[in-house]
Order: sequence, then C-alpha cells, then structure tokens
Amino acid sequence: MKKIPILLVILMAACNGSHNTTDGGDGGTPVFGECPFPYSAPQEYTFEDEMGSEITVKDAHVRCRITHDNVDAEIFIKSEPVGLQYSYPIYEPRQGYVCKNGQVEQLPDGTFHFASKHHSWKEIEAAFDGRRYVFDYSEMCVGARPCTPWPDRLDVHSHPDGALLAEDVPAFCAGVGVKGIPAPFVPQVRI
Repeated sequence: MKKIPILLVILMAACNGSHNTTDGGDGGTPVFGECPFPYSAPQEYTFEDEMGSEITVKDAHVRCRITHDNVDAEIFIKSEPVGLQYSYPIYEPRQGYVCKNGQVEQLPDGTFHFASKHHSWKEIEAAFDGRRYVFDYSEMCVGARPCTPWPDRLDVHSHPDGALLAEDVPAFCAGVGVKGIPAPFVPQVRI
C-alpha cells in the first residue's frame, strides 16, 4: 500500500468535492447563488513523486463568492495539475468565469489564477470590472470561521495598477464537484 502525505490527502479532499453535502462555514447552506457555470467532472492525473511513488491528483475546480461595495459576484476557476513538487500538486489555471446578476462570462487569460503550493499555500485571483480580488492563504485555521481548508477573506486591488483598495473582506470559497456543490469541510487537526 502506497503512503500519501496526510496534507495531500486533505488538499485532495478539499479540492475535489463531489459530494452532495453542503456547508457554509457554520454548518448551514453556502452563500452561493444560481450561477450557470460550465461544471464538469474533475479529471484524474497520475504523477510520480521524488520517491518513485505514483500519486493520483484531480483537477481543482474552485468557486468563490465576492461581496464588496456594490459588487455581488461569483467566480469559478478550473485548474489542471501539471506536476508535483515535494508530493504537492502544481496547478495551471485553464478556465476562469465570473457571474454577475445570473449572467456568466468567461474571463480572459491572465485575469484569473489558482495555485496550491508547499505547506498548503493557496492562491486564488480573479480580475474584472477594474478590480482584482485576491485570496492568499497559508494557515489552515485562520479567519472568522472554524478550521477549514478554504479561505474566507480576500483583498481587493485596483486592476491593473495593483493599488490596495480593501483587505480582509469576508468571502466564501470552496472546492466544487461536477454540479458545483461545495465539498464538505474536512476535519483538521494542527500537528
């Protein structure tokens, strides 16, 4: 039996939700709307780590809700694993979308980003309407909600100049499956 580092197992469970359970951080319904994003089943990829063990990783499909000033929107980003670094998957974002007032539009290349790095560092970004929304998250147990694998805060920057407009804005992000339903939260313990 091959051993996979526990942090990778947690990351995979968080990124690849295919369950019919929902959770909004407080055990309630998530704060997502009815955006008709082009959901699809995450594909699986097999990589060999530095020890020669095979590790199977799925695409990361991430959905986030943004409410700030007069903006009420959702973003959806599909990313594909392209390799491993120290048994952690390296992702390249493939498609990004924004939904406002129930209307979905595809984001141009270069205006969205998703990465998962060593020690579970996650970066999620999307730029539209002259602003860039940045989720940058390393600790698994920070923020207003209980210990969760997804960020609940974002920073708002002017786009394209990058000036900081607001920070620590409440948000909601979750890994989602084929129907856009968030994965249930993964119980986690600091070691």
